[in-house]
Amino acid sequence: MTGPWAPLLVRPDDAPSAGAGHVMRTLALVERWAATGPAYVALASGRSRVARRVEAAGGRVVEVDDDGSAAGLRRLLGDLRPAWAVLDGYRFGTDVQRAVRGTGTRLAVVDDHGHHGAYAADLVVDQNLGGAPGAVADRPDGAAALLGPRYALVREEFRAPRPAAHHRTTRVVVTLGGSAADRAEGVADRLAADLAASGLEVDVTTPLRSGARDRMGGLLGGATLVVSAAGTTTWELCALGRPAVLVAVAGNQEPVGQAMGEAGAARYLGRLDALAPCRLADEVRALLTEPAARTALAGRAAALVDGAGVDRVVTELRSSLVGLRTAGDGDRELLWEWVNDPEVRASAWRTEPIPWEEHRRWWEAAGRGRHQYVAEHRGVPWGQVRFDVDERGVAAVDVSVAATCRGRGAAAPLVRAGVRRLFAETGCVAVVASVRPGNERSRRAFLAADFTPWPAASAGDGCTLTYLRGRDGRH
Repeated sequence: MTGPWAPLLVRPDDAPSAGAGHVMRTLALVERWAATGPAYVALASGRSRVARRVEAAGGRVVEVDDDGSAAGLRRLLGDLRPAWAVLDGYRFGTDVQRAVRGTGTRLAVVDDHGHHGAYAADLVVDQNLGGAPGAVADRPDGAAALLGPRYALVREEFRAPRPAAHHRTTRVVVTLGGSAADRAEGVADRLAADLAASGLEVDVTTPLRSGARDRMGGLLGGATLVVSAAGTTTWELCALGRPAVLVAVAGNQEPVGQAMGEAGAARYLGRLDALAPCRLADEVRALLTEPAARTALAGRAAALVDGAGVDRVVTELRSSLVGLRTAGDGDRELLWEWVNDPEVRASAWRTEPIPWEEHRRWWEAAGRGRHQYVAEHRGVPWGQVRFDVDERGVAAVDVSVAATCRGRGAAAPLVRAGVRRLFAETGCVAVVASVRPGNERSRRAFLAADFTPWPAASAGDGCTLTYLRGRDGRH
């Protein structure tokens, strides 16, 4: 991996009848991938508003036939030769997936609640809460599945840390999704009238009337309360930690709303077209007068989505591109040079340089519990990951990337590939990473590699940041 990552090709369903969710969540993938490698997005039109959003996110738009078949995609796969293709849309069923994967391209499918039923993909991503056990079980041997809000594909504008809001006015935002924007205006007008009749001074707005259709993070992040469709916006609200009243404007949103309501992470009122005229206003009015209830909803919502879901998905994709081999005696001097790199030493627990003789003795004293791998690209080493497994089967991990490859998001895929191989080759039950406070780069890398913060494992002085990854993805 001596240059940028290989290309990614994304095909979301951008038909007007499909709503905006498929496009919006794949934009999160495009943003993260495009920072260090080319990302292509196949759309029916290269001159649409969606196309402009893709280009703003750093993606490159390519046009494809809008018939939901694999014919146009096969041509693009041959031209672009992407490392991965990603399909997001209910039109792209098992037959289309099988045709894409048959070209030899790795395939990821983003789905909701096991809609497709059967998969012909290397990876299935379903970010929804409350999925039925086994919903994506019908997939090829060895295919991975990333399930739940832990893998929510949230765009950067919803991930940036925000200061606590101090509102001068009470603001309710009504957003029912891209395909229901006009309908949201009517809902907002009725809600504003009902709240005013109750004597509440509330600014009720929508993305359309506030002029924030392309800047939703600021609009939703500044809301006292949000009335939203239970679609992709649900996970954006969770990432922002905003209290919400959810309604379903399409059948596939009902499971999300129900699960959020059962988790106490939002108030769910059912299908919008089945609501009694006063029900929405009553619920909003009650929450506006109960700050403790809003705080509780916001806290439970924020606990579901930490904003790192897209990093976890990108890391899973890129980890398959990492070529590992077992470290050998021929690597001893190179690894000594890497460990003494000033940036490596600055982030290590012991910051002074490691003398060669000390390194040699350490190398020769390696026992059966040490498993060390070197990452190569076209024969050129670019990183290493080491695991020291104790008598309990718990491994401590160490990772470093050559200076020429830093800043390319390489550490997390390297760790993920190493963990996968370690679990395949040994009986190790868990991997633990210890990170110095202030080492933000390592903290982000282990979160992206699907480790979980584990406060109970912190050192006695409370300073060590500890992250855990269990076998088979258990945390």
